[in-house]
Amino acid sequence: MGHWACQGVTMKTSDLVQDATPMAPSRPCRRVAAARAIVLLAALLFAACAKPLPAEYTDYAGEWRGPGVVLRITHEGHVIYARKGDNERVSIDAPIHRFDGDDFEVGLAPLVTRFDVTARPALVDGVWRMTVDGRVLTRRDDAPKPPERSGEETLSL
Repeated sequence: MGHWACQGVTMKTSDLVQDATPMAPSRPCRRVAAARAIVLLAALLFAACAKPLPAEYTDYAGEWRGPGVVLRITHEGHVIYARKGDNERVSIDAPIHRFDGDDFEVGLAPLVTRFDVTARPALVDGVWRMTVDGRVLTRRDDAPKPPERSGEETLSL
């Protein structure tokens, strides 16, 4: 008799079948495996879909901060966004889908989030500023550089 495990649940094969023949994974295990495959595929699609920023939007690149908000836009066309409020926490890690005027959308259809840019990036008194979704953000660096991406990134507010 053997044992079989999935997600921390171990069962003796004798409890499941009389002849102790090898058995296929249960439906919950197949669902877990399918969910992991979908997450991996989505991560690969997100990574593969980023396109470099168009020349007219290179000023958008950099790490932007405001009260309760961090927005990182890479030259490679990837966005990492975190917003923390009293009763909410939002985080997005996705490629730029498209630019629409000054605004931009991130994600893959149909899961796209629009960022409303009411003031494009501008150098004001030596500080880069941009207004996104009604929040004034300032860029931490005064010259956008492609950030190093290694593994999973997190942003701290």
